Amino acid sequence: MVSRIRPGTGISKSGGTSCAAAWEDEYSRRARIMMRTWSRFGGRVLWMTLPAPGDPLLVAQFAAVNTAISHAAAHSAAWWSAR
Repeated sequence: MVSRIRPGTGISKSGGTSCAAAWEDEYSRRARIMMRTWSRFGGRVLWMTLPAPGDPLLVAQFAAVNTAISHAAAHSAAWWSAR
């Protein structure tokens, strides 16, 4: 299964502005729920972080998403993260 949590509120569209901490925390919370749901019957979760973006204006946003995923994975027993 492939799923996406889309960046939304809290992400600035202007270049160089990082995501708000509250948005990152919420993204991490939702990712933890998804990891727990997908692994509840003994399965493992492979969650791929975002690659380096080609657009320099997206660097901060991608970094925030990857940080949120890493925080979520640190609190999940059944995860693998491919970076």
